[in-house]
Amino acid sequence: HVLQNFLIDGVVYPVIFDHFESEVARHGGGTFALLGEFMALWQGEAGRWTDAVIKRAAAESAENRRAIEDWIASWAPRVRQAVTPVAAAAIGTGAAAAVAASFAGLADRAKKAGLGSSGLTGGE
Repeated sequence: HVLQNFLIDGVVYPVIFDHFESEVARHGGGTFALLGEFMALWQGEAGRWTDAVIKRAAAESAENRRAIEDWIASWAPRVRQAVTPVAAAAIGTGAAAAVAASFAGLADRAKKAGLGSSGLTGGE
């Protein structure tokens, strides 16, 4: 749950449906936004649900919170490594900024859930 719904989806969806979509629109592909509108809306709902589940689990005990933080710290660098070449292929020169912005968003979400942001900030 933490890996797929929080980390992977939390990075891939903003990269594709915010940054890539903007890049496509700049080159006359505005209809792409219509095709992806459902996915972007769905991700907003799914993100809120994911955050609520993680926040609740973290609040249950210090052990849960540490386990979630450890999973995030362990997997975030791997997710960054995996998504960076995809973002580069999709976006080009703005890829690093798009990935960084996605991880910054995840760091904010983690903080709101009562978690640390190890692995989510910087280039780890």
